[in-house]
Amino acid sequence: MDVSGIITQIEDSCPLIEQVVGARVGGSTAPAATQAEVRALFQSLVGGRMYALQAPESVARPFIVFQLASSFPGAFDGYDITHTDQYVLMLRGDDYDALLVIALQLVSALDGEDIEVTDMMHDYSPREGLYGINFELNVTRLAAGSQNKPAAFVYPLSRSAAPSEFDNRTKQRVTGEYAILLVTSGNNIPALTDQVRAALLGWQQSQYHHEMEYASGTSIEGVGGMSVWREIYRDSFYITQS
Repeated sequence: MDVSGIITQIEDSCPLIEQVVGARVGGSTAPAATQAEVRALFQSLVGGRMYALQAPESVARPFIVFQLASSFPGAFDGYDITHTDQYVLMLRGDDYDALLVIALQLVSALDGEDIEVTDMMHDYSPREGLYGINFELNVTRLAAGSQNKPAAFVYPLSRSAAPSEFDNRTKQRVTGEYAILLVTSGNNIPALTDQVRAALLGWQQSQYHHEMEYASGTSIEGVGGMSVWREIYRDSFYITQS
């Protein structure tokens, strides 16, 4: 099912939406490659002493060791919408109270970023004399060429047909449903859905299509601090036997 006309209509009629993407079938998105972003976000908190996988033997304290633990696509209705890199970030130092201050600064640095702290653990190594605060971070990015938001991912959802009403030939009305998945970092879902409705309700994909109608809207569990909402529109056309 072709969604190019819907994409163009939303692009031309919805100024609040910064990018409109034809969603790809899910499960094959490449890793988001966010290691440089993670390093840049946190290294100033420990004087630049942030190391991938392992710290040097004689390193000043405090310091951070981090590693990419896993990388996985976020699929909705079978289409790639986001991609998440999961990191383990280990904050180490010999002054526990000072580490707590840095930990608060680390969490504050995430404000406005599409990063979630999904787990945190405190520990102490008597042999090394090191306190530790370990973070599990999910860094989520859009499965698109740009990270501009709000974004709309458009994809075909379903197609169904009514029985033919003719005895001597087959002519059926086919109804197609299309999803517009809105992804935003703000609290502007109502404004976005209003613009999509103004763009699509009553609009015809072609002279052979009936006007588009609104079908439903559903809140989808967001990721990485982003809000996700799915709008469904439908239209119909006739098919006839040759």
